Amino acid sequence: MAQGARPVEEPLVRRTIEIHSPATGARVAEYPVADREAVATAVARAREAQARWAALDFAARARVLRRVRDAFVDGKERIADVVSAETGKPRHDVFTNELFIVCDGIGFWSRRASRYLADEKARPHLMKSKRAYTSYHPHGVIGIIGPWNFPFSLTIGEAIPALMAGNAVVLKPSEVTPGSARVGCELAEAAGLPAGLLQTVFGYGDTGQHLIELADMICFTGSVETGRKVAARCGQLLKPTTLELGGKDPMIVLGDANLERAANACVYGGLVNAGQVCTSVERVYVEAPVYDDFVQKVVDKVK
Repeated sequence: MAQGARPVEEPLVRRTIEIHSPATGARVAEYPVADREAVATAVARAREAQARWAALDFAARARVLRRVRDAFVDGKERIADVVSAETGKPRHDVFTNELFIVCDGIGFWSRRASRYLADEKARPHLMKSKRAYTSYHPHGVIGIIGPWNFPFSLTIGEAIPALMAGNAVVLKPSEVTPGSARVGCELAEAAGLPAGLLQTVFGYGDTGQHLIELADMICFTGSVETGRKVAARCGQLLKPTTLELGGKDPMIVLGDANLERAANACVYGGLVNAGQVCTSVERVYVEAPVYDDFVQKVVDKVK
């Protein structure tokens, strides 16, 4: 089943995803799993909406997305309710590391997209007597496969530059946190984003595979293992893709460092979002003369 503010009809739903709060164990919600037909319906609906959206100029798109930003701010309590229930995050963390990031991104892209995507004069060395330009056009329908650690900012937030560029977006959020993307789609459409332009399909890996087959470009955030599979299939299809994958991130502490600040950064960088961040501190290299003092400060701070 694909969902914007108005669900797309699906002839038969055979599977569902049941979500439980990691904090309390209570049942939060249940979502229908989208099969290939449901994904195809969502993509077709997105293509229809995209053609009209791409015909607007940057200023018109920016005006719509700024209204969406206002709707997110007005709906902040609803967003926090959903994200917190699915992830177990405290509400203040939802505001600072999810909602505010998305709202800031809307401001950034609404101001700068027209400049970044303006025609560029080209100077091909084989045609020095000719005038040539590079002109940017929307891909069409962008499929975004998002993770569970930042389920609002890495689904809805990833959609913002795609929308400003004139694309439509179909989101496939993590099966662990499907509601976070859905609430963003619903608020956006209620604020005036054209119907069908930003949709959500729920499901597991097979739903993501259907989206890879049917969308015009894929943006994936997740594990290295799954990212390799996404890249391989997109390569076979000659389909553009962007990948944001996990890392094994080091921190380096030099002998002349402010150890108090370094220890604070180490603890925050390793434990923020329960450590579930692709840029979290996972290993630390410390120069020998300050090693013992640094380790003691870190130990004291995490006690």
